[in-house]
Amino acid sequence: MSDFEHRLRRRGDEAIAVLTQDEKSELLDAGLLYERCLLLCDRVEHRSELFVITQLLFSRHFAQIRTHEELRALSTFNRISKRRAALKDIRVASGGQVEDIRPSFIDGSRVPTAEQEWQLFTKLVNVCFQEKRFALLQRLVFSAQGSERFAVFAKQLDIYCLIASFHNRDSNLAYNFIRNMVIKDADCVRLWNFFNIHVIRGDHCRHNKFIMRLLTRRQNHTILSLLHANNCLVSGTYKYALNEYMATFKREPEPMLAFLIGVTLCQMACQKFSAKKHSLVTQPNGRFQTQKKICLSISGHHPETWQPSWSIRTALLALIAFMPTPGNGTIGSLDYTPHERKQLARKSQVWECDVCGKMADQLDRSTDNSNTPITSDESNLINNVIFK
Repeated sequence: MSDFEHRLRRRGDEAIAVLTQDEKSELLDAGLLYERCLLLCDRVEHRSELFVITQLLFSRHFAQIRTHEELRALSTFNRISKRRAALKDIRVASGGQVEDIRPSFIDGSRVPTAEQEWQLFTKLVNVCFQEKRFALLQRLVFSAQGSERFAVFAKQLDIYCLIASFHNRDSNLAYNFIRNMVIKDADCVRLWNFFNIHVIRGDHCRHNKFIMRLLTRRQNHTILSLLHANNCLVSGTYKYALNEYMATFKREPEPMLAFLIGVTLCQMACQKFSAKKHSLVTQPNGRFQTQKKICLSISGHHPETWQPSWSIRTALLALIAFMPTPGNGTIGSLDYTPHERKQLARKSQVWECDVCGKMADQLDRSTDNSNTPITSDESNLINNVIFK
């Protein structure tokens, strides 16, 4: 049996050698190329040759892609005439040759039919998947988008282009195909999952406008409502996100929607700034006005600059650092003379708060905590405090 297989393999090699043509010096026979491709498909050791010969055969009607911009053009338009017109415009704008350079073929009765070439193309796609040649696969399937001979297989070609772009991690090109698919079948959950994957992978925001336009035509579509709400949540427009989640939850009270509503409410609660509740200074000091808001980056006058790392200690240290500096007319500041400030400092020993009483009795007099050194983090925070 092994001797018989060896003779068959040897005959196959001989047949491949007989079908070999010189594409540079003679007219090519598409029928012979097709037969040679069929023989190469079954020979693992001839995979590299298979890729070259099949591309030579398909070059008769495939588009020859030169730049990534041409790839985008092939993925943007649905009609072959518009794709070819877009390729022509790109090449004219770049100053390149408009027409593709193709090898010469002779007309014969052995030319494969469109169905036969499609079957060969499908085998080539499977081989690319087996070899994990995803870049080559993407180039092949996108080149086939410019073929009038494969126009009847447009739907299968779109799926091949989507899968090839997905495996080649080119979500920007894959988005064009998955967008058209969800428009045609908006109720397919698998398509929407695939759409969401490419939205997460991609570095564009085209899906936002697309979802909003489609949502105007299908206002009660659950998946579209959730995607729009998710976009609002990510962009920080929490009220719009909450409105979409609540409307969808009323139609379909699912636990996940309740969870998303809770997440949105938590995000809204985190926007409440705690540094603006009370006045900062109550004791006369000659530098800051009492019972008034001070225009500092740590005060409630500017909640947008508040940081969670601020504490009472760092706020007081920042105020102490500002004591010897001039007020310069800032809101909540004073410009007392050094003599007046010294008098107020002496009076602070007996100053009493209306709520807490005599402050000197409230302070810890132990020497252990009186000289606590300032850490580097506290020093950086103090240096970041500015008048607004």
